[in-house]
Amino acid sequence: MKNSIIVFAILLGYSSVLSQNVGIGTLTPVARLHVADSGVVFTGPATVLPSTSFGPPISIQGTRMMWYPQESIMESRLRLWLCLE
Repeated sequence: MKNSIIVFAILLGYSSVLSQNVGIGTLTPVARLHVADSGVVFTGPATVLPSTSFGPPISIQGTRMMWYPQESIMESRLRLWLCLE
């Protein structure tokens, strides 16, 4: 009984670790992989399996570059907000 509880606890902990976002240079990642203030290289196969398309993970002021594998598009944005009162 004790062994089955330990195995269950390990599997539960392992599955929750796999479902988290990863941040490099940031303490609060908002995407599956969030790299702040650095360069990054992505490699992968020539064909990409279709998956669910999501909107941008960040919609606040700043610059960002996003890779959408479903469309094979690298998108770069500079978003500025003007607050007029």
